[in-house]
Amino acid sequence: MSDLLTLLDWKSSKYGDTPENRLQLAAYWGADHVLTNGVWVQVKERAKQAAIVQTRPEGCKVVMVMTEAELRTAYDTFLKSLDIYIWLRKVSPFLKYQKERTYPVKDKEYVSVTHVGSHILAKPGLVTWAIKEVKAGRDPDSIKNQAGSRGTMIHNAIFNYLTGTIVTQRKEPDWLKETMGHFLMWSKSVNLQVVEAERTVCGMKAGYAGTRDFLGYGNITLGQ
Repeated sequence: MSDLLTLLDWKSSKYGDTPENRLQLAAYWGADHVLTNGVWVQVKERAKQAAIVQTRPEGCKVVMVMTEAELRTAYDTFLKSLDIYIWLRKVSPFLKYQKERTYPVKDKEYVSVTHVGSHILAKPGLVTWAIKEVKAGRDPDSIKNQAGSRGTMIHNAIFNYLTGTIVTQRKEPDWLKETMGHFLMWSKSVNLQVVEAERTVCGMKAGYAGTRDFLGYGNITLGQ
């Protein structure tokens, strides 16, 4: 097992190595507080590396790895993106009156990491895809919502596995069984050792929050 404390994020999308995902990882890495047993505790140690793990019915593998130096650089970029978002929130009629995804932190509401990324980074590929779906007679919003629901189910299943949570027996869809089958084999192959799973983290000084999927150890290498 590697002795490097590692931050992991599970992604069910086909596209794992994206600028948005890199900034998201960096934001979790740079958070200064973590919610532990209902209490906000200052982060004592940051991860030495981070990675995106693609979790799909077709397989499970590491599709992007960031070193500590890359995380530090990306975190600076995330903070700049956060400043831009805050400014746009004040001057843009579209953002000013749009519902903001937030996390309650003590007596304040802190904007979600993913919410910032979704409003700052351009996604021309997503627009092209949506147009293609509409031309084919399909509803892109419905497809996105279904993908989001699948992602949530995968996250919940992984959390239950990592924490040993017993779930009342229920019929699972085949795609989830296949996904978890690959994840179990992958986690054993990299000797995954969990320290924390699905923890809310917060950058109190910067003013953001989010949910970190995994913090722990493992033999994490690109393509594995």
